[in-house]
Amino acid sequence: MKRAFLFDLDGTLADTDILWAHAMERTLASLDCPVEPEWAVQTVYGRAWRSIYADVTARFPALGRIPSPELAEMSEPFFRRLVSERSVAIPGSVALVRRLAASGESLAVVSGSTRRQVADALKMLDLSDCFAAIVSSDDVLRGKPDPEGYLTAARVLEAPPSACTVFEDSAAGVRAGKAAGMWVVALRLPGHPPQDVSAADEVLSDLADWKARA
Repeated sequence: MKRAFLFDLDGTLADTDILWAHAMERTLASLDCPVEPEWAVQTVYGRAWRSIYADVTARFPALGRIPSPELAEMSEPFFRRLVSERSVAIPGSVALVRRLAASGESLAVVSGSTRRQVADALKMLDLSDCFAAIVSSDDVLRGKPDPEGYLTAARVLEAPPSACTVFEDSAAGVRAGKAAGMWVVALRLPGHPPQDVSAADEVLSDLADWKARA
């Protein structure tokens, strides 16, 4: 039975979930729509842009006049500024990807970011050649916690869901992986906003410590 390894991006491979939350907070402040940091984290963490936009415009209906792609684009300068201030690679996660890729395993990224954002991040992490497939928010109708993204990646890699291992960091991502019928490994990075990953099959503080099941 062919197996596959499916990785979330923001917060799992790159320490960027919190930076996207900060970027959204600053974007909304620039539009005279300030939000609490906790609300930004809850709204952004592990979720697809489509869902984020829905929550933002529900809280601030006037922002509905700004098309979804345009509002997303407005947040990117804030995000790029934050990213430029430090390395965002999560070393243990990057090491695991390289180890699996070197062993000839089938890998995919399943992310709530756009395809361009995923490609840019993988290039920054020097992981572009490690993944056989990318499933982004451009490729699905429903973002996490819906399992559509993970099921799509399994089909592309021609692996049954029961033979897929998902690596996630968010509550929404863990729920998506479990709903897809996959084995889920949650990354809980010390010092980050807590996420309820209790539904995961394994919880680690460093993915470099992960070992494949027999």
